[in-house]
Amino acid sequence: PIEDGNNKMAKIETVNTVAIPLVAGAMYLGEFDLDAAIADPGNPGAAAKLGIQFFAKPKAIQLKYSFESGDTLIQAVLKDPGNLFGGFDVFNLEGTDKFGINAVLEKRTGDVVTIIAEAVFESDQETDAMTEMTLALEYLSDDDPTHFHISFSPSVDGGMFKGAIGSSLIIDELKLIYD
Repeated sequence: PIEDGNNKMAKIETVNTVAIPLVAGAMYLGEFDLDAAIADPGNPGAAAKLGIQFFAKPKAIQLKYSFESGDTLIQAVLKDPGNLFGGFDVFNLEGTDKFGINAVLEKRTGDVVTIIAEAVFESDQETDAMTEMTLALEYLSDDDPTHFHISFSPSVDGGMFKGAIGSSLIIDELKLIYD
């Protein structure tokens, strides 16, 4: 967290580590499954078990954010797809990083997952000032939800080891909006 007076905000960053050249920060409702991350290193997103039980039907999410892209967009590729620590090839790419916000209401019945509503936002527009945003949930079904997840990342393709080191996304005042 970062502080602004008495206010605490979430800062999410894309970084590099000794073993992994690009680790995109993520904040989400759910759990991280370390065993799944180790079992399938080529698919780091599989380790994120998204969602919590949730039974309401909000019409939108509202938040304040700021975004800064890192300097160089890169793609890291596992040399040995079965071994997260077997090294990477790193390629510079054209363009700038994008941040992403994804909110989903689901109905889960056993192994069947039905999307009830969703809001997806991606942008490469940088902003130093905290900027208010309202994202409407687009309802695809009249079913009642059983789960909700929302996720944020400063590198929208970070789960595929693509992003820019130093990209940062700050989130504040997240609210669910109802009628």
